[in-house]
Amino acid sequence: MLRRSSSVVSWIVILLVMVVTGCDNSSRVAIGGTDKSEHPWGRWEQGAFIKERTRTTTPQGISTEFENWRLLSVGVSGYVVEIRRNAEDPAQRTIAFDQDSIRFSNLVQSAGEETLTIQKRKYVCKVLKCLVKKPSGDQVEVTEWISKETYFPLKSIRREPSDGVVSRVHEVTAIADEELRGPSERTFKCKRIRWETRNDALVGHGTLWETKEIPGGILKLEISTRDKDGKAVQEVTREIIESGVLK
Repeated sequence: MLRRSSSVVSWIVILLVMVVTGCDNSSRVAIGGTDKSEHPWGRWEQGAFIKERTRTTTPQGISTEFENWRLLSVGVSGYVVEIRRNAEDPAQRTIAFDQDSIRFSNLVQSAGEETLTIQKRKYVCKVLKCLVKKPSGDQVEVTEWISKETYFPLKSIRREPSDGVVSRVHEVTAIADEELRGPSERTFKCKRIRWETRNDALVGHGTLWETKEIPGGILKLEISTRDKDGKAVQEVTREIIESGVLK
């Protein structure tokens, strides 16, 4: 039985940060041991940036937010990015974070390898477990299936360590090569990744376009969340509107 928990959308955001920051505070550039040259931020030089726009639709209305991300530094254990939310508003504070931003513990356990099949194609994955500290201070156990072919985890299961109850399940359902138009009307070569995330209360379906041609690696993200009765809860679209390297 899945435990009722909060927004599926917020969990997808955490998944994305986990992939590009890592669980290990010692030697990995990213979860799964991604080489710096392949890391979505690590492969870029200091000053690399993206500007993104997020549109959120709920039964209460539509809102739009903007974020500027700028790479400050890259080290053997992670990276530091400066984020300015709603950048056109000078009153918004600057947030700088590294891989401690979501407070990972040092506990990382390898559970070996496992092969997942998605649309009849087999993906060999590393299976990793780590404990994640929530803002409340409580810990949850996350198991992830990581393939070399994509930054985004192909599968993720979240359990409460106190009783082992599964609180969220995330699974990729389709992967395909696709070109997508982005900033400056440029066409980017992407992997289009579709997934489903579910708990007792909500089901989220999402699509993201992953590319090596922009800092951060995510050109566009769409998430649709519904409750257990199929009623729309939230629609979110995040897209990059500008990217480059500031000298």
